[in-house]
Amino acid sequence: MLLLTFVCFLKAVTDAAITTSTTTTTTTSTTTTTSISTTATTEEDVVETDKKTFPPGPSPTPEALVTMTPTSQYTACECVVKIGVDGWTPADDGYNWTLDGVEFWVSKTENNITLNEKKCTIEIISLNSENNKTVATANAKDLIAQGVVAIVGPENSGLAIPVGEIANNAKTPMIATTATNMKVTKDRPYAFRVAFVDTEQGPLLALVAAYEEEKTTAAIIFQEDDPYSSGLAGEIRGFWLDRLNLTVVSFASFNTTNVKDSNYAIQADEISRVLNETTGVVFVPVLSTRVPDVVKAIREAGWNGTMLGGDGWSDSNLTMCGDACVGSYFTANFVPEGVQGSNAKRFVDQFTVAYGRLPDAKAALAYDAISLIKLGLEENGYWTCDVAQNRESLRMGLKNITDFQGVSGVITKFNENGDPFEKCITIANVTDKFQPEFLYNFCAGST
Repeated sequence: MLLLTFVCFLKAVTDAAITTSTTTTTTTSTTTTTSISTTATTEEDVVETDKKTFPPGPSPTPEALVTMTPTSQYTACECVVKIGVDGWTPADDGYNWTLDGVEFWVSKTENNITLNEKKCTIEIISLNSENNKTVATANAKDLIAQGVVAIVGPENSGLAIPVGEIANNAKTPMIATTATNMKVTKDRPYAFRVAFVDTEQGPLLALVAAYEEEKTTAAIIFQEDDPYSSGLAGEIRGFWLDRLNLTVVSFASFNTTNVKDSNYAIQADEISRVLNETTGVVFVPVLSTRVPDVVKAIREAGWNGTMLGGDGWSDSNLTMCGDACVGSYFTANFVPEGVQGSNAKRFVDQFTVAYGRLPDAKAALAYDAISLIKLGLEENGYWTCDVAQNRESLRMGLKNITDFQGVSGVITKFNENGDPFEKCITIANVTDKFQPEFLYNFCAGST
């Protein structure tokens, strides 16, 4: 009955409207010449999901397909497709998940690009962003100067927003991976992403709390100087107040400067004091590196109720969070234990064999990003010695892609902002083994 009420409410909503060190640069170059079939995805690869309807807002008007005609004759220049990776080697686990996802794609048999009726080679140029905006933007300029046709990454909105501006100004396609803030792509025709956006996951988190958990009072704790955290917090708050007409008792923030003084612990104490007087929920839309400390602070302050987080939780080291995170819910682009469809399952199985660990969302979305670059280039089918023209060809090709069966989900097309059109959002929770557990998907427009 609760689920039915939830789904009915969702339909009603639709009807109504809607870490820093010296810069270290690592370059990885990989070349491949094996072939790939470019035929349509087979029926077994179509993602079948446990769907619930979630329409966060009115569907954008579909764009007309675009084409590009070469301005010069095909040339005989060597076809080497350079792709840049502006990814981060995190301090907490030492892995560059974005690069791992790209290199894993290149290591497979399906790694070459056929243009001008000949096989081209791929060169991956990877630079470590160090999760630092200055480094990430310097990397983007370097990659563009080296003649990449596209940039994969960065992961975080705080980096992807300025890198997106640089890439757009240089007319170089960028495909952000896990960055969800709307500013990453808005009014930037050369900026794309493979993740869903905050204007979708924010309202969904509010709806889950209100209708699945039956909460009417909420507190939100976030990092005000991080675009991802503050942006998502704002979306949750706005929907909770304006659309659901519910109560926000605390909108508490911390920042990079005072976090060392355990500011979030102070805010957590206030949140717990207020909420313990009512029956409510705490939203914790923070980056993966912040999740363990913030959640532990809230629990230590005495709050034992429900907590919900954004997709940053899916990349967090939940073992470090321990019992404090158990039972919490969060949104995710990708949860390896609950992937749907044979294409995604093969990716998880093969990645695990190759790396000895399950892939995370960054790896999966990076894998999809480079897959999209290949398809975007092949969409127009030619290559010239003019890097600017090749970049433009890719941009046009990306806009023409339809029904992309990614390992992180289906992208039916990109909307006018370069965002996936109605991409499904996974709802997961944290098990007592400190692992994410797939619960279900919400897909806009599904029934």
